[in-house]
Amino acid sequence: MSPTLVIDIGNTSTSLAVAHGLKLSSVQHMPSAEPALKLRTVPNRAVIASVKPGVNKRWEKFLKTQGIGEILWVNHTANLGVEITYPKPETIGADRLANACEAAADYGTPVVVCDFGTALTFDIIKKREGYVGGIICPGLPLMFY
Repeated sequence: MSPTLVIDIGNTSTSLAVAHGLKLSSVQHMPSAEPALKLRTVPNRAVIASVKPGVNKRWEKFLKTQGIGEILWVNHTANLGVEITYPKPETIGADRLANACEAAADYGTPVVVCDFGTALTFDIIKKREGYVGGIICPGLPLMFY
């Protein structure tokens, strides 16, 4: 399988890496509003999970200038390998969907996913119903403001 650039655009920062199957290389972190790549070889495709819609067009334009022609945006309409039965799937953050898919692929279902970032999230993926929902609350960095 050819390498894929994987990008997690969060509220505070963006993380990216080159995925070679299940192995990651060239891991980088930067502010979400400032697209940048420091890679010797840029893959021709990317998968992006973004919770900051205001920077998405900037990132897409930047990646196209870097020669990335195929971009998959993680959202409720993408074929992610996990059924979504949550009543308002368009309100689920791309980061939460990406976490759900990875957890289901790695550990099977049912599974509960916990993510400790700017926000603290818990998501439930059931065997038959797939992604059914979860909770989101301020993460540790926000609790100490």
